Amino acid sequence: MTTTKTDREGTERHLDEITLPVVGMTCAACVRKVEKALGALPGVEEANVNLSAGKAGVTYDPDLVALPQMERAITDIGYEIPLARLDLLVLGMTADHCDLIIEKALRAMAGVRSVVVNCATDSVRVEYLDVQMSAAAIKKTIRELGYDVSEKGEGEAGMDRERELRRREVHRQLINMLIAWPIGAIVMLGTFSDYEPLKGIVPSFLGEKLFLFALTTPLVVGPGRQFFINSWNGLRRGLTDMNLLYATGIGGRCPPDRLHRPRPLPRSPHARAHV
Repeated sequence: MTTTKTDREGTERHLDEITLPVVGMTCAACVRKVEKALGALPGVEEANVNLSAGKAGVTYDPDLVALPQMERAITDIGYEIPLARLDLLVLGMTADHCDLIIEKALRAMAGVRSVVVNCATDSVRVEYLDVQMSAAAIKKTIRELGYDVSEKGEGEAGMDRERELRRREVHRQLINMLIAWPIGAIVMLGTFSDYEPLKGIVPSFLGEKLFLFALTTPLVVGPGRQFFINSWNGLRRGLTDMNLLYATGIGGRCPPDRLHRPRPLPRSPHARAHV
Protein backbone atom coordinates (compact mmCIF):
# COMPACT_ATOMS: atom_id res chain seq x y z
CA MET A 1 0.00 0.00 0.00
CA THR A 2 1.30 3.43 -1.00
CA THR A 3 0.35 6.76 0.59
CA THR A 4 1.39 10.35 -0.06
CA LYS A 5 2.66 12.73 2.63
CA THR A 6 3.61 16.39 2.34
CA ASP A 7 6.55 17.55 4.47
CA ARG A 8 7.14 21.01 5.93
CA GLU A 9 8.83 22.23 2.74
CA GLY A 10 5.71 21.33 0.75
CA THR A 11 7.37 18.41 -1.02
CA GLU A 12 5.24 15.34 -1.58
CA ARG A 13 6.71 12.07 -0.41
CA HIS A 14 5.43 8.66 -1.41
CA LEU A 15 5.35 6.28 1.55
CA ASP A 16 4.80 2.53 1.51
CA GLU A 17 3.16 0.42 4.20
CA ILE A 18 4.13 -3.15 4.99
CA THR A 19 3.22 -5.69 7.66
CA LEU A 20 6.04 -7.95 8.84
CA PRO A 21 5.53 -11.13 10.89
CA VAL A 22 7.82 -11.23 13.92
CA VAL A 23 8.57 -14.40 15.92
CA GLY A 24 9.96 -14.41 19.45
CA MET A 25 8.11 -11.52 21.13
CA THR A 26 6.77 -12.39 24.58
CA CYS A 27 5.99 -9.13 26.41
CA ALA A 28 5.45 -5.39 26.13
CA ALA A 29 9.21 -4.81 26.42
CA CYS A 30 9.70 -6.85 23.25
CA VAL A 31 7.14 -4.68 21.48
CA ARG A 32 8.95 -1.49 22.48
CA LYS A 33 12.28 -2.99 21.50
CA VAL A 34 11.11 -3.91 17.98
CA GLU A 35 9.38 -0.56 17.51
CA LYS A 36 12.51 1.30 18.60
CA ALA A 37 14.77 -0.75 16.31
CA LEU A 38 12.52 -0.15 13.30
CA GLY A 39 11.89 3.50 14.15
CA ALA A 40 15.64 4.16 14.29
CA LEU A 41 16.05 3.30 10.62
CA PRO A 42 16.31 6.30 8.28
CA GLY A 43 13.15 6.59 6.22
CA VAL A 44 10.82 4.81 8.67
CA GLU A 45 7.99 7.17 9.51
CA GLU A 46 6.07 4.93 11.89
CA ALA A 47 6.32 1.41 13.37
CA ASN A 48 3.48 -0.23 15.28
CA VAL A 49 3.84 -3.74 16.71
CA ASN A 50 0.93 -6.00 17.67
CA LEU A 51 2.08 -8.54 20.26
CA SER A 52 -0.94 -10.86 20.08
CA ALA A 53 -0.82 -11.02 16.28
CA GLY A 54 2.98 -11.19 16.18
CA LYS A 55 3.17 -8.56 13.45
CA ALA A 56 4.84 -5.19 12.89
CA GLY A 57 3.22 -2.55 10.69
CA VAL A 58 5.76 -0.15 9.16
CA THR A 59 5.23 3.06 7.20
CA TYR A 60 8.42 3.98 5.35
CA ASP A 61 10.01 5.87 2.49
CA PRO A 62 11.19 3.27 -0.08
CA ASP A 63 13.81 5.71 -1.35
CA LEU A 64 15.54 5.75 2.04
CA VAL A 65 15.04 2.30 3.50
CA ALA A 66 14.41 -1.18 2.09
CA LEU A 67 12.90 -4.37 3.47
CA PRO A 68 16.25 -6.15 3.98
CA GLN A 69 17.31 -3.36 6.35
CA MET A 70 14.11 -3.80 8.38
CA GLU A 71 14.60 -7.53 8.45
CA ARG A 72 18.19 -7.09 9.62
CA ALA A 73 17.12 -4.62 12.31
CA ILE A 74 14.68 -7.20 13.72
CA THR A 75 17.00 -10.19 13.55
CA ASP A 76 19.91 -8.22 15.02
CA ILE A 77 18.01 -7.74 18.29
CA GLY A 78 17.18 -11.43 18.66
CA TYR A 79 13.84 -11.91 16.87
CA GLU A 80 12.97 -13.68 13.63
CA ILE A 81 10.87 -13.03 10.56
CA PRO A 82 9.43 -16.40 9.49
CA LEU A 83 10.02 -17.43 5.90
CA ALA A 84 7.54 -19.22 3.66
CA ARG A 85 8.74 -22.38 1.95
CA LEU A 86 7.83 -23.55 -1.53
CA ASP A 87 8.55 -27.08 -2.81
CA LEU A 88 8.38 -27.35 -6.59
CA LEU A 89 8.56 -30.15 -9.15
CA VAL A 90 10.60 -28.80 -12.08
CA LEU A 91 10.76 -30.92 -15.23
CA GLY A 92 13.34 -30.44 -17.93
CA MET A 93 16.42 -29.97 -15.78
CA THR A 94 19.69 -31.69 -16.60
CA ALA A 95 22.70 -32.23 -14.39
CA ASP A 96 24.93 -29.91 -16.42
CA HIS A 97 24.13 -26.36 -15.42
CA CYS A 98 20.36 -26.10 -14.97
CA ASP A 99 20.69 -25.98 -11.21
CA LEU A 100 23.03 -22.99 -11.45
CA ILE A 101 20.72 -21.14 -13.84
CA ILE A 102 17.63 -21.61 -11.68
CA GLU A 103 19.45 -20.80 -8.47
CA LYS A 104 20.96 -17.61 -9.89
CA ALA A 105 17.63 -16.43 -11.29
CA LEU A 106 15.75 -17.03 -8.05
CA ARG A 107 18.41 -15.54 -5.78
CA ALA A 108 18.23 -12.33 -7.80
CA MET A 109 14.58 -11.92 -6.82
CA ALA A 110 13.76 -9.61 -3.93
CA GLY A 111 12.58 -11.51 -0.87
CA VAL A 112 14.17 -14.87 -1.78
CA ARG A 113 16.46 -16.02 1.02
CA SER A 114 17.34 -19.62 0.16
CA VAL A 115 17.30 -21.80 -2.96
CA VAL A 116 18.08 -25.53 -3.10
CA VAL A 117 17.99 -27.24 -6.51
CA ASN A 118 18.22 -31.02 -6.87
CA CYS A 119 18.36 -32.15 -10.47
CA ALA A 120 18.32 -35.84 -9.49
CA THR A 121 14.85 -35.53 -7.95
CA ASP A 122 13.62 -32.70 -10.21
CA SER A 123 12.93 -30.60 -7.15
CA VAL A 124 13.48 -26.99 -6.16
CA ARG A 125 12.97 -25.69 -2.64
CA VAL A 126 12.71 -21.94 -2.11
CA GLU A 127 12.49 -20.04 1.17
CA TYR A 128 11.23 -16.50 0.79
CA LEU A 129 9.63 -13.59 2.60
CA ASP A 130 6.02 -13.76 1.51
CA VAL A 131 5.33 -10.07 2.21
CA GLN A 132 7.77 -9.19 -0.57
CA MET A 133 7.57 -12.18 -2.90
CA SER A 134 4.81 -14.58 -4.00
CA ALA A 135 4.84 -18.23 -5.00
CA ALA A 136 3.27 -17.30 -8.33
CA ALA A 137 6.17 -14.95 -9.17
CA ILE A 138 8.71 -17.66 -8.31
CA LYS A 139 6.99 -20.21 -10.54
CA LYS A 140 6.66 -17.66 -13.34
CA THR A 141 10.41 -16.96 -13.21
CA ILE A 142 11.25 -20.65 -13.55
CA ARG A 143 8.77 -21.09 -16.39
CA GLU A 144 10.33 -18.16 -18.24
CA LEU A 145 13.62 -20.07 -18.11
CA GLY A 146 11.99 -22.85 -20.12
CA TYR A 147 11.04 -25.42 -17.48
CA ASP A 148 7.74 -27.00 -16.50
CA VAL A 149 6.79 -26.16 -12.93
CA SER A 150 4.20 -27.51 -10.54
CA GLU A 151 3.89 -27.51 -6.76
CA LYS A 152 4.66 -30.77 -5.01
CA GLY A 153 2.19 -29.96 -2.27
CA GLU A 154 0.62 -27.15 -0.38
CA GLY A 155 3.77 -26.75 1.67
CA GLU A 156 3.87 -24.79 4.93
CA ALA A 157 1.72 -21.70 5.20
CA GLY A 158 2.78 -18.72 7.26
CA MET A 159 1.25 -19.96 10.51
CA ASP A 160 2.64 -23.46 10.03
CA ARG A 161 6.07 -21.99 9.46
CA GLU A 162 5.77 -19.89 12.59
CA ARG A 163 4.80 -22.92 14.68
CA GLU A 164 7.73 -24.82 13.20
CA LEU A 165 10.10 -22.04 14.20
CA ARG A 166 8.68 -22.10 17.71
CA ARG A 167 9.10 -25.88 17.90
CA ARG A 168 12.73 -25.58 16.78
CA GLU A 169 13.36 -22.89 19.36
CA VAL A 170 11.87 -25.02 22.16
CA HIS A 171 13.97 -27.99 21.01
CA ARG A 172 17.14 -25.86 20.90
CA GLN A 173 16.56 -24.43 24.35
CA LEU A 174 15.79 -27.90 25.73
CA ILE A 175 19.18 -29.10 24.52
CA ASN A 176 20.81 -26.05 26.10
CA MET A 177 19.05 -26.83 29.39
CA LEU A 178 20.14 -30.47 29.36
CA ILE A 179 23.72 -29.32 28.88
CA ALA A 180 23.71 -26.39 31.29
CA TRP A 181 21.88 -27.82 34.31
CA PRO A 182 24.17 -30.79 35.08
CA ILE A 183 27.38 -28.84 34.44
CA GLY A 184 26.04 -25.85 36.34
CA ALA A 185 25.22 -28.04 39.34
CA ILE A 186 28.81 -29.34 39.42
CA VAL A 187 30.15 -25.79 39.15
CA MET A 188 27.97 -24.66 42.05
CA LEU A 189 29.20 -27.55 44.20
CA GLY A 190 32.81 -26.74 43.41
CA THR A 191 32.35 -23.00 43.96
CA PHE A 192 30.92 -23.44 47.46
CA SER A 193 32.98 -26.47 48.46
CA ASP A 194 34.76 -24.45 51.20
CA TYR A 195 31.52 -23.45 52.89
CA GLU A 196 29.30 -25.32 55.32
CA PRO A 197 27.60 -27.73 55.00
CA LEU A 198 29.52 -28.75 51.85
CA LYS A 199 32.97 -28.39 53.42
CA GLY A 200 34.60 -31.77 53.75
CA ILE A 201 31.89 -33.51 51.71
CA VAL A 202 32.58 -32.21 48.21
CA PRO A 203 35.91 -33.40 46.71
CA SER A 204 38.51 -30.64 46.83
CA PHE A 205 39.38 -30.85 43.12
CA LEU A 206 35.89 -29.56 42.28
CA GLY A 207 36.94 -26.20 43.69
CA GLU A 208 40.14 -25.92 41.69
CA LYS A 209 40.22 -22.92 39.37
CA LEU A 210 41.40 -24.85 36.33
CA PHE A 211 38.68 -27.47 36.83
CA LEU A 212 36.00 -24.79 37.17
CA PHE A 213 37.40 -22.98 34.12
CA ALA A 214 37.17 -26.19 32.10
CA LEU A 215 33.50 -26.54 33.07
CA THR A 216 32.35 -22.94 32.78
CA THR A 217 33.97 -22.23 29.42
CA PRO A 218 31.68 -24.65 27.51
CA LEU A 219 28.70 -23.14 29.31
CA VAL A 220 29.62 -19.63 28.21
CA VAL A 221 30.45 -20.45 24.58
CA GLY A 222 27.59 -22.98 24.33
CA PRO A 223 24.21 -22.34 25.99
CA GLY A 224 25.26 -18.87 27.22
CA ARG A 225 26.52 -17.65 23.86
CA GLN A 226 23.05 -16.59 22.70
CA PHE A 227 22.76 -14.01 25.49
CA PHE A 228 26.07 -12.35 24.62
CA ILE A 229 25.24 -12.18 20.91
CA ASN A 230 21.72 -10.82 21.44
CA SER A 231 22.83 -8.29 24.02
CA TRP A 232 25.66 -7.04 21.79
CA ASN A 233 23.31 -6.71 18.83
CA GLY A 234 20.94 -4.72 21.01
CA LEU A 235 23.66 -2.48 22.44
CA ARG A 236 24.86 -1.58 18.96
CA ARG A 237 21.44 -0.01 18.42
CA GLY A 238 21.23 1.50 21.87
CA LEU A 239 18.82 -1.15 23.15
CA THR A 240 18.91 -3.13 26.38
CA ASP A 241 16.83 -6.10 27.46
CA MET A 242 16.98 -9.25 29.55
CA ASN A 243 19.75 -10.66 27.36
CA LEU A 244 22.10 -7.97 28.68
CA LEU A 245 21.14 -8.85 32.24
CA TYR A 246 21.82 -12.53 31.64
CA ALA A 247 25.12 -11.81 29.85
CA THR A 248 26.24 -9.51 32.67
CA GLY A 249 25.39 -12.16 35.25
CA ILE A 250 27.15 -14.90 33.32
CA GLY A 251 30.29 -12.95 32.47
CA GLY A 252 30.64 -10.70 35.50
CA ARG A 253 30.47 -13.08 38.45
CA CYS A 254 33.41 -12.93 40.90
CA PRO A 255 34.86 -16.15 42.31
CA PRO A 256 34.57 -16.63 46.08
CA ASP A 257 38.22 -15.76 46.77
CA ARG A 258 37.72 -12.35 45.15
CA LEU A 259 34.74 -11.42 47.30
CA HIS A 260 35.28 -8.68 49.87
CA ARG A 261 35.84 -10.19 53.27
CA PRO A 262 36.33 -8.35 56.60
CA ARG A 263 39.92 -7.88 57.66
CA PRO A 264 40.94 -9.65 60.88
CA LEU A 265 41.27 -7.37 63.90
CA PRO A 266 44.77 -6.83 65.31
CA ARG A 267 45.53 -8.84 68.43
CA SER A 268 47.52 -6.21 70.33
CA PRO A 269 47.99 -2.42 70.44
CA HIS A 270 51.47 -2.89 68.97
CA ALA A 271 50.06 -4.76 66.01
CA ARG A 272 47.39 -2.07 65.60
CA ALA A 273 50.08 0.57 65.48
CA HIS A 274 51.87 -1.20 62.66
CA VAL A 275 48.62 -1.54 60.73
